[in-house]
Amino acid sequence: FRHFHDFLDEMRFLFLLFCWIFIARLAKSRCGCEHEEEKRVLKLQNDDICTIKTTKNETVSNSEWDLRYSPLIYSDICNIERRSSLGNEEFSIEYMPHRPVIITNVTDNALFRLLCSKSNLIREYGWAQVRLSTANTHSYEKFDVPFKVYVESMMEAQDNGKKGSETFYHFGNNDFQSFGPLFEEYVRPPYKISIEKGTLAWGLGGSGSGVPFHTHGEVFAEVIHGMKRWFLYPPDVKPPFNPNETTLRWLLDVYPRIKGTEPLLECVLRPGEILYLPNGWWHATLNLGQSVFMSTFV
Repeated sequence: FRHFHDFLDEMRFLFLLFCWIFIARLAKSRCGCEHEEEKRVLKLQNDDICTIKTTKNETVSNSEWDLRYSPLIYSDICNIERRSSLGNEEFSIEYMPHRPVIITNVTDNALFRLLCSKSNLIREYGWAQVRLSTANTHSYEKFDVPFKVYVESMMEAQDNGKKGSETFYHFGNNDFQSFGPLFEEYVRPPYKISIEKGTLAWGLGGSGSGVPFHTHGEVFAEVIHGMKRWFLYPPDVKPPFNPNETTLRWLLDVYPRIKGTEPLLECVLRPGEILYLPNGWWHATLNLGQSVFMSTFV
């Protein structure tokens, strides 16, 4: 009988020992997950918290994107009006809906910029499908690829020997179901038409990529990473261009003949700057370095 009690004591001890080991491992696992989450957040912050200012007062993000570009596609010319901290009333009276303007210091998209670092986007959305369109005026052809494939294999610098109809580019046609959590972090321009009517569309492109001249409705366009050069013509003046050629080809072949002539407007947009483009204005874009950008169509 005494041996039987000893046996029960040993079983209780083993049971308690097993419970202790199980609880310890569970706690370690949870701690490890929390530690990994902390490391992920810190990694995100380290990816993109730094900025670099050049002698030209350009601000670019240290976000793992390749921000290099040929000096041949950059220009200091900016004849589009700039306004800092532009209020709702001033915007409505002075610009909407007929005058383009570059707006600064009205939103803080630091968090969204952080989330748009290359590694974070691939980690969180690499599996998602994105729709690519040909980079010509009418974007005739489209096809889908995984986001990771586009970013890692298809965002190389634009080949100036390729036509726009042969170049594929991701802009618009966004999957809001897959990318919805990301878009929710974007702070829209603080104007009534943007907040009440705005539809978001984002895009990414390699250096020298872009879309040749085209028109559409009113839009606020903001650069998140990289830089984007804009060329504008008013609605009643059709610019000289070939709709199937790239903006890069146009810059090399046509732009030298019309540079500095009216009514051409142009400027380079940097991270955090927003271009308001009125309805019907002709515009072409050119990415300087790999670029991430967000547009709010109204």
